[in-house]
Amino acid sequence: MQVKENPNSPQYDDSQPLGSPPTRTYTRTFRVIADNATDAPQAVVDAVGVNKGDTYEYGTETDLGARCTSRRARRDSDSPLVWHVTIIYKAETQGGGGDNKEEDYEWTDDSFVVDQQVQWTSELVQEPAKKDKNGNAVKNAAKDEFDPPILFDKARLRLTISRNEPRFGEGKFTDTKAATYVARTNDANFWGHAAGKVLCVGITSSQTKVMNNDAWRVTYQFIVNDDGFALEPLEYGPNCLDANGNKKRCQDEYGHPISDRLAANGTQLGPDAALVAAADVFGGPFTMHDTADFAALGFDDEQGGVGIDI
Repeated sequence: MQVKENPNSPQYDDSQPLGSPPTRTYTRTFRVIADNATDAPQAVVDAVGVNKGDTYEYGTETDLGARCTSRRARRDSDSPLVWHVTIIYKAETQGGGGDNKEEDYEWTDDSFVVDQQVQWTSELVQEPAKKDKNGNAVKNAAKDEFDPPILFDKARLRLTISRNEPRFGEGKFTDTKAATYVARTNDANFWGHAAGKVLCVGITSSQTKVMNNDAWRVTYQFIVNDDGFALEPLEYGPNCLDANGNKKRCQDEYGHPISDRLAANGTQLGPDAALVAAADVFGGPFTMHDTADFAALGFDDEQGGVGIDI
């Protein structure tokens, strides 16, 4: 890449806003010609050779109290190869007006703000009624499970996290995140919920601008089920197992074929179904979802904004 500092660079500003310490601001501007139109903004900014936190130096002039707080790149509207890069150094003199250039306040990164927003909501979903609140199997008077099963309302939590993510460079958003996380459960504790209790149900994004940087506003949707997401279906079917584990047609006490269920312990559920433990009439559990490392998404669990260097 070709880098050239503009003729009117650097610029200096020592204005003092009302009620604030005196501020020294140096602004350097560059014209960068990229090697090709696909070069990312981060690579363009890095080509200037100034990093976040570097002290101000220009020719023989040095200000040890002024540090680089912002690096911004903007593509020229007329040429996709031309970029305009702005480097800003700031220092604030303590004591209300002294000129000691080594006294400065702590600088902060203001080039990219993630602006993480978190929302918890509740929702009702319908699930097959397998047991009542006391753990008893839900059956009719003949001790058969209902077919189709009775549905009941169950409350669950929905977690929505949205934040800004870069379009280029480190930490950028890519569509592969959907394949990596959607329809997968957490492999470890996530936002206070044990492994397997949180399911990612959607990731959406829309283009936006953050401090003149091209970015994505990305929204992550999770649902929480403290019972987990494994399937535990009722044991429907006309067949059962004999004492040797061989499949046979279920029969009642008169030897008539019946469409009944088979307990998980191999006991036929017929006239003596009431003697079988309620937990035995369910199959599984069958694990249907792969897991993913949700911690790798890097959410700020304090629900505040964090910075990303670009």
